[in-house]
Amino acid sequence: MGKKFSLKFNFLLIISSLCFLTVVCAETVILKSGEEIKGKIIEKTDKYIKVDFQEVPITYYLDEVTSIDGQSPSVLPEIEEDKGIRKDYASENIDKNKIVEEILELSGFRKQIENFPSVVQAQLAESKNKLKPEKPEVFEIVSKTISESYKSETMYQVVSDNLIANFDMNYYTVLLNWLHSPLSKKMSQLEEQASTPQALQEMKEFAAKLQYAPPSKERVALVQALDEAVDGTNLTIEMITLANLQMFKAIEMVIPEAQRTKEDNWEEKFKSTLRAQLEQPMKQNIRVSFLYIYRSVSDEELKAYIDFWDSDEGRWSNKILSQAFLDAIVKVSREMGNKLIKELSQVKVNNQGMTDNK
Repeated sequence: MGKKFSLKFNFLLIISSLCFLTVVCAETVILKSGEEIKGKIIEKTDKYIKVDFQEVPITYYLDEVTSIDGQSPSVLPEIEEDKGIRKDYASENIDKNKIVEEILELSGFRKQIENFPSVVQAQLAESKNKLKPEKPEVFEIVSKTISESYKSETMYQVVSDNLIANFDMNYYTVLLNWLHSPLSKKMSQLEEQASTPQALQEMKEFAAKLQYAPPSKERVALVQALDEAVDGTNLTIEMITLANLQMFKAIEMVIPEAQRTKEDNWEEKFKSTLRAQLEQPMKQNIRVSFLYIYRSVSDEELKAYIDFWDSDEGRWSNKILSQAFLDAIVKVSREMGNKLIKELSQVKVNNQGMTDNK
């Protein structure tokens, strides 16, 4: 597209976690993939079964199942759906704000949003040292504007508002019961610890060591499966694209008109070009970050994590959480773009005045 102005952020994927524990009095479900699942079946229809793992229902479609306790799934009697809502979430007087606050707190989302501005600032400082910009005064304006725009309070409010707007007590009950599980708390803590500037530096050192001590093929396959389950690479690319688009639009507004992009549908072309450039490096970055974040997690725990995100409930939760964060990025990026237009326009005016005086 000609001129480019791109400042990359290493956004951490913000996700929650899953508990997968064997329950007492469990049935044995054999999948066609060969995997063996032990759990209490709480619902069965002519299309799927739901298995209760530590009070978290996981859905398996019957065309995936070979047998249940040695019998064909088609011969089992139907089981009425367990509609009980646990942990007092079934109250008629539901406080939606408290429910959403609990989700954001237990998942580690709140803490990670709080850390986000400091991560952005650290990335800006590193970019300045690496790029050594020809016009440091412009870079300083851009850096300052970005730092001021990415406010955790603003982002948290947008995320919270989105979760309230998409409020579904049935899905949120599943999510909350899961977030209260021991493994979920462990995963959330690891994700919080990985959302700081210090962790980003450690992650780079970790990535360098992988060249000499690569993980097993099984571990790589698991993090790849996790990336696919939560759509991590695509989400990260979308966030970076949205932020860069707003910066590009701001610069388009203040440069001489003759230098501006005049292509039809240039915004869509900008986004598609940037997405194509980011796909491979971001895919690698996400997988390295997963290897780092969950390095103390067993393969069995990661498998359980993936199982949840592949379930109906997990897909719904991931969609809602991802969209909430994307909307927060859109809001702060637009504010950033508007501020950049004002700040860079002032620099343009001052430069023209200096030229005229000469």
